[in-house]
Amino acid sequence: MVSFFSLTPENRNTFLRSLLAFAVRALGLVIGFGFNLSITKHLSPKEAGYFFLCFSIALLLSAVARLGFENTILRYTGSNPKKGYTIKHILNFAIIRSAFLAILLGVLIFNFSSIIAVYVFNKPELKHSLESVSPAICGFSIIFLLAMSLQGRQKVFLSICSNSILHLLICIILIIFFGINDASQALNFLSFSLLLSVFICYLIATSNLNKNGLPIDKKKIFESAKPNWVTSVMNQSMQWVPTIIVGIFMAANEVAFFSVALKISLLSSFFLMAINFVVAPKFSYYSKNNDITEIRKTAIFSVRLLIFSASPFLLFVFIMPDFFMGLFGDEYISSSYILQILTAGQLINILCGPVGFILLMTGNEKDMRLITLISGVGMLVLISLVVIFFGTTGAAICVSFFLALQNLLGVWLVKQRLGFNILRFWQRI
Repeated sequence: MVSFFSLTPENRNTFLRSLLAFAVRALGLVIGFGFNLSITKHLSPKEAGYFFLCFSIALLLSAVARLGFENTILRYTGSNPKKGYTIKHILNFAIIRSAFLAILLGVLIFNFSSIIAVYVFNKPELKHSLESVSPAICGFSIIFLLAMSLQGRQKVFLSICSNSILHLLICIILIIFFGINDASQALNFLSFSLLLSVFICYLIATSNLNKNGLPIDKKKIFESAKPNWVTSVMNQSMQWVPTIIVGIFMAANEVAFFSVALKISLLSSFFLMAINFVVAPKFSYYSKNNDITEIRKTAIFSVRLLIFSASPFLLFVFIMPDFFMGLFGDEYISSSYILQILTAGQLINILCGPVGFILLMTGNEKDMRLITLISGVGMLVLISLVVIFFGTTGAAICVSFFLALQNLLGVWLVKQRLGFNILRFWQRI
C-alpha cells in the first residue's frame, strides 16, 4: 500500500492537504445535501422543479459573466503565491469586469422574465422565480472568482467554504427561521445569501496580502482568459443545460426528479474537486519551473487517491439508487435509474483525474477549449432531440456519454503535450 501511494515528501504534502480538502468538502457535501433536502421537503415537486431550473440558469449565466477569469486567476495566483499585490490586482481586475456583465445579464433576466417563462419554457408561473434569481447571477460569478483566488494561494479551507458552504449555510438558516412557500421565496433567500457571502469572502480574500509583486499585463490576462471562457461556459453548459432542456420540454416535476438525480451523481465528483483544490496550484508552479516530472508524479498520485477514496461511494450509489432518491421523497424513487446512468459517467470522470487542470495550468488552455467545444457542442446539439424522444433517460445518457468523451480526449491530449498517460495509474512514480 505504501509503495502504491509512493509517499515521497511532496506526495505526503499532497496527501495531507487532500485529506484536509476531503474533510472540508465532506462538510460542504453535508450542507449541500441538506440544502437540497430543505428545498424538496418544503416545496412540492412542481415548485422544486421551478427552483432547480432557475438555479441552473443562474449558474450557467454566471459562467458566461466570469469571462474565463476563474482559471486565469487560479493559474497566476498559483504561480505567484507570495506576491500579494499581484494577487489582489488580478482579482480586482476580474471582479470589476465580471460583475458588470453579471449585473447586465441579471437585469435582462428580470426584465424579460415573463417572455422567457411563457415563450421559452411554456411555464407562466416561472416568471416570479426568474425575477428572484436574477441577483444570484452576480453572486455566483464573484463568489467563484474569490474561491479561485484563495485556492491559488492553497487556502483550501477558506476556498471551499467560500465556494460551496457559506452561502448555502446562510440560506438554510433563513429557510429554517422564516420558512418557504414557493420557489420564488427560496430564490430570494439564495440571492441574499450569495450577496452577503460575497461581502464576507472578499474581506477574507484580500486581508493580510503583502505589497510584493507587480500588476500582470492586461493583454496577458485576456489572452489566458479567452480560451478559458469557452472552456468554462462549455463545462457549465454540460452540467446545467440538460436541466434547462428538460425544463423546456417536460413538466416541472420531471425537472425536479432529473435535477435531484444529477446533484446526487455530482456528489461523487466531490473527491475529484477536493483533490483539484490541492493539485491545481502545484501544476501551475511546476509548469512555471518546467518540471514535467513532478507534474506527472502529482497527477498519477492524484488518480490513485481518487480511486481509493471514491470507488466505495460510487459503488454504493450505483447499487442503492432508491435509497438516495428516496431521501428526497417517495415521488423521486421512480427516477432511480437516472441516477445510475449519471453515476456511470462520473466513474469515468474520477478515473481520468485532474486532466482538465493539468492542461489549464500548463498553458494548454487552447487544447482544453478544443475538447470542451467538441463535447459541449456535441451534447448541446443532441440533447434536445434525445429529451424529446426519450425524456430524462435520454438526457442522462447524453450527459454521461459526453462527460466521458471530454475526459478521455483530455487524457489523450495530456499524453500528446506532456508525454504521460494518466490512466496508467499503476505505473511507477
